[in-house]
Amino acid sequence: MNKRKFTALTLTAMMAISVQAASVSAAPLEISNTEVVGSNQVIRPQWESTTMVIPSISNSGRSISVSVLITPKSKTEKSVGTVYLQKYSGRRWVTEKSWSIDDSGTVDITKTYTGKSKVKYRTKVVVTTGADKITATSSEITL
Repeated sequence: MNKRKFTALTLTAMMAISVQAASVSAAPLEISNTEVVGSNQVIRPQWESTTMVIPSISNSGRSISVSVLITPKSKTEKSVGTVYLQKYSGRRWVTEKSWSIDDSGTVDITKTYTGKSKVKYRTKVVVTTGADKITATSSEITL
């Protein structure tokens, strides 16, 4: 077998294996806010009273910015809860600092904190907005 045919066969075999592997690894997503009604799949809203909750975290050097944006469906909807700055310690997340939330309408909070080098941090929010009890966490940063 010449070199060109061998290369073509090798590439074809590799493509067949990768296509087969891709189809095996593609698992269906399970969405918790769906239900089957008759033969139709119905997607329910995630929350009754809230459009979105976005916790975030960023840093500049050791200065950490902890932010949370809560957008209720109604401007008069009240949000009550707590924003947490958490650090990873001893294989678990522990609260380093917390701030209260008690406001109506859109809530946009940003707080700052001076962290320690080589420590992993994240933002967590636990809030009740109208009928919704919500817990959400941000991505993580390491100083």
